[in-house]
Amino acid sequence: MKDMWQDLIYINSGSIATGEATISEIGTKVFNKIIDIASGKEQACAEKYELHNDLCIFNPALIT
Repeated sequence: MKDMWQDLIYINSGSIATGEATISEIGTKVFNKIIDIASGKEQACAEKYELHNDLCIFNPALIT
């Protein structure tokens, strides 16, 4: 999926399953990405492509 959606998936955590990376390594990458985006150093793809969803705390739709 990372290869198909390079612009929407930041970090390939599948490398843990293949043995190419450890949980600690991927966790560090995730942490650093969060810090970079939160600090404004990088822009999130959702912001760049204007993919916004409204936050819905209560969904009045029927549950099926």
